[in-house]
Amino acid sequence: MMIFVLHIKAQVEENVIKRLLASCFSLKSSEIASLESDTENVVVRYYINKSENLTEFNYGIVLNVSEALCLRNKIYNALQLALPFAELINDDVVINDHSVDPTRWILVGSSGEIYVADEQLIEDNDNSFVIDRKTMRKVTSEDAFAVLPSKEYVEMEEKNRPVYFNTSESWNKLLDRP
Repeated sequence: MMIFVLHIKAQVEENVIKRLLASCFSLKSSEIASLESDTENVVVRYYINKSENLTEFNYGIVLNVSEALCLRNKIYNALQLALPFAELINDDVVINDHSVDPTRWILVGSSGEIYVADEQLIEDNDNSFVIDRKTMRKVTSEDAFAVLPSKEYVEMEEKNRPVYFNTSESWNKLLDRP
C-alpha cells in the first residue's frame, strides 16, 4: 500500500478529494471512500486529519492507494497528486520531500510553482506547521521529481522500501545547507 499525504490550509469538501482521485487514478467516484466508510468495492481510501493546533496547514489528507493502481496510472509520489490538487483548490499544498530532514518540505503553489522550504519552528508550540517563507527556493519540476520516489520505489516490496528516499546532495545545496 502506498500512502500519500497532502497538507492543506483549509478544509475541502470530500467531493473535491474524490474528484481529484477519480481523475488521477481513472476511477469512478463510487470506487473512492473515506477510511471510516464501510462501503464495499472501494479501490482508494482516504482520511482527513485536522490539526488540534492552529497552524498554517491545518489539514492533512492521507491517501491509501494500492501499488498496482499507482503503477497502472504512473503515480509514484505525492507531487504528482499535489500539482493538480493545488490547482483544483486554488491554494498551496505541502508534501514531504522524503529526506532525512523532518523540517524540510515541498510546497506546491496554486499555479504549479514548486518550492523547497523549511518548516518554521515556533517556540512553545511543537505541533505548529508553518512554512518559513524566507527559506523557500523555487525548483524545477525536474529537480523535485529527481529526488522523489519513482516507479522502481513503488515496485519494491513494501518491507524493502527505504524510509528516507531522498539522499541527494544537490537537494541540500538548494537551501544552502551542509
